[in-house]
Amino acid sequence: MDAPEFFAKGAARGMLSHAYCLWGYGSESARHDAALSVARLFEPEPFVDCLVVRSREQSVGIGDIREATRFLSHSPARSARKTVIVSDAGMMTHEAQNALLASLEEPPAHGLLLLVARDPAFLLPALRSRVQSVHVSSAVSDVAPDAESVDRARRFIASDQRARKDMLKAMVEAENIPAFDRFAVAVMAELDCDPRRNWRALKELSHRIHMMAEHPTNRRLQWEAISSYLPH
Repeated sequence: MDAPEFFAKGAARGMLSHAYCLWGYGSESARHDAALSVARLFEPEPFVDCLVVRSREQSVGIGDIREATRFLSHSPARSARKTVIVSDAGMMTHEAQNALLASLEEPPAHGLLLLVARDPAFLLPALRSRVQSVHVSSAVSDVAPDAESVDRARRFIASDQRARKDMLKAMVEAENIPAFDRFAVAVMAELDCDPRRNWRALKELSHRIHMMAEHPTNRRLQWEAISSYLPH
């Protein structure tokens, strides 16, 4: 079940909690879009009862969180919920997280807090214990894997280390970058079927895919490193 479906079912049953962490090792836009889709369950855009908090100068400070908690304390104007989305929750300062933690001790009944982070480990343990974690399916690129890429990804994950190295060598020698990209997306999607079991591999794969996209690097060596985190 993906994040939007999880929240839609919870809202329909009246069983939503007051605070969640939406996490996943895919793109930042995928996590943010998932949070917006939750807000749209309660009101259409442009939002009146939803506040989006973004990082300023690479951090989310205590002033941002105090503004957010004041917003949550007010009654909704046109929806059933007041929603706050902290888009870069992993960038909250310790002071900001502690301020948020204090507000969660007596949360307003109509409030809904959505912390969006690549990894829940970026949150302080005390705060992490007060929110429910919901995984957001990975979306590392707009490339759609074809049937051949999906089959190759499944064989790669199921193989031993030696067979994986042989597959990587063949793909590198083929010098087909688009095919390699489709393969990467397919591997991510396969691992994403069980994110709790595969979270280490997903984390490493996401990190190295973004690194390969931004810097010239040896794809074969990067993928051999990724391979060591895959289930055996």
